Amino acid sequence: MIQSDAISWLQGLATPFNLVFLDPPFRRELLPQVCELLEQRGWLAPDALIYLEREKEFDDLVLPSNWQCLKDKQAGQVCYQLYLRSAIAASA
Repeated sequence: MIQSDAISWLQGLATPFNLVFLDPPFRRELLPQVCELLEQRGWLAPDALIYLEREKEFDDLVLPSNWQCLKDKQAGQVCYQLYLRSAIAASA
């Protein structure tokens, strides 16, 4: 078991994962930074699946351009999405 601040932990040595679940505390705006660290620091396998949950009102979330949305649903105040990471990042 690892007990650590997610932002600090993601800045450490990466081991790529095929499946990642993101469900941070709401209204703390952690998703943008976590998603960027996952992509930029080597935490994601080339064809990783990323599941994320966010509050409904946070609809301006900017995600890495190589994440393709496969599913996008809403239940009450929660939005949940499933993304597929493309191994080839689009040029910025």
